[in-house]
Amino acid sequence: MQKPLLLALGAILGIAAPNAAAQTPLKVGDQLPDFVLPRVVNGMAPTFTPDDAKSKVLVLEFWSTTCSPCIPALEKLSALQQRHPKELQVVGISTDSEARLQKFLAKRPLPVPLASAPDADEINKLFPHRMVSHTVVVDKNRRVVAITSPEQLTEAALLDVAAGRPVRLKLKQDVLNGDPMSYFSVDSTTSYGVNVRPYIQGLQGMMRPERKGPFAQRRLTAINVSANVLFQLAYETTSRRILNQLPDSLRQYDDLNLVCFDLIVPPGQEANLRPIMREALRQYLPVKAEWVPTTKPAYVLRRRKAAPALPTSTKPKKYSFGGGEFGMEGSPMETLRDYLENELGKPVVDETGLTGRYDVTLTTQNEDIKASVSTALARLGLEVMEAPRSISMLRLSPAPAGQPILGKAVAR
Repeated sequence: MQKPLLLALGAILGIAAPNAAAQTPLKVGDQLPDFVLPRVVNGMAPTFTPDDAKSKVLVLEFWSTTCSPCIPALEKLSALQQRHPKELQVVGISTDSEARLQKFLAKRPLPVPLASAPDADEINKLFPHRMVSHTVVVDKNRRVVAITSPEQLTEAALLDVAAGRPVRLKLKQDVLNGDPMSYFSVDSTTSYGVNVRPYIQGLQGMMRPERKGPFAQRRLTAINVSANVLFQLAYETTSRRILNQLPDSLRQYDDLNLVCFDLIVPPGQEANLRPIMREALRQYLPVKAEWVPTTKPAYVLRRRKAAPALPTSTKPKKYSFGGGEFGMEGSPMETLRDYLENELGKPVVDETGLTGRYDVTLTTQNEDIKASVSTALARLGLEVMEAPRSISMLRLSPAPAGQPILGKAVAR
């Protein structure tokens, strides 16, 4: 079953932050120096300094309004502060503009200070990172006790830090320089290759199909992704169409279950990259994948009454997404449908009857995603409605036998 390319790896795996050139980076155990966040958009004062934490545990949460997982993570930390107002001070730090943060707060008010901090600001040099969310925990004595991810800061861990007890939160240490995809180094004359390796410390999940050079349209590389994501790529579907029946030991998003995958197909086999990837996954991972019909809640994409049809396009097929923007040119409605699935959180069934190729541009906001999607679609003469539908779901279940063969490479 052929599907358009997966559109939502950015939502699933996190958002890349600008590559900060660290001048004076701090590490766990260092003392936090004085600094000023000069653009706080919702605090009691327009600035924030470490002294404003008033001897509380200070959490510096680097995030972005365009990072879907960042928003619930920040809200969870905010709730943690509300439960322990005498012990915890959370500050959200984003490279978003002040105007963008104000727009976010209008829809999703938060009691924690939110600061706009462009990449050149001092705070981003103290704690350089490639990916958000990025969480820094500072104890009451202004000692950095953790550089981690927000899910690591549990209530129990917070209380330990507040009481002065030692904590060991998983270190998040981004690789800041170089091309992460160069991890799979191959000769430019390679005709065919499959390489599956374990998790790489310091890199967040990412994926890149090769579009230029000797491997154009022949190569796909994924770094630190789950089996779930690999099968989405291989079957060209979205996370909303995955029926994951794997055991918890394979479903948990942790280092032990994340792998790196690189595939090069022979010249002339570009159109078969995805089927070849499916076969490679069957050999290397203990997972059985099959399409099954399932009736479940969905969104139905349809034309609004009396709306004119979208004009067709003759442009070359391409699309892009990120930062609340989606654009496609010369692309079928399936491409728009897949984008909407990942934004709305449910399968989307295309009942527009539009069978050509189209140019579409959408602007959405994560803080009010359904309303902003509806508004953007209305401008195109389209709408979505909720209704049950029979959906082809990709069921993932344990294979009858076999184990992952990590670190094995085949090339020729």
